[in-house]
Amino acid sequence: MVRFRPHHFICLHFYSGEGYSPEFVEKLASLVEEAERGDVEVVFGADDLCRVCPYLEEGVCRYEEDVARLDGKAMELLSLEEGGRKSFAGVRGEFPRILPLWKEFACSSCAWREVCERHPLYR
Repeated sequence: MVRFRPHHFICLHFYSGEGYSPEFVEKLASLVEEAERGDVEVVFGADDLCRVCPYLEEGVCRYEEDVARLDGKAMELLSLEEGGRKSFAGVRGEFPRILPLWKEFACSSCAWREVCERHPLYR
């Protein structure tokens, strides 16, 4: 079972084949594919994707404070609990309700915003 931080339940829906490195892109694509097939476990801290991220330093994200803030908002919007499970594909059904709030909270200062804006789900 795939393990994601709360904000990855939202942000990874906009994945379009870009990333930090070929290894990162390959891992991301496989995780998204696996997540689409079933439930995903909610975790805090480094998840399955973070393990190949260049910003993971000694098991902790270099931007942990900012990322934890995103995780908190995603938990609130999606009613997630640590250790709980949620259908990754089912999260898309919640986009009409949560996406305007998420964009206002998270997207304005995100370095990946331009990538997400090109994705049909983002509109």
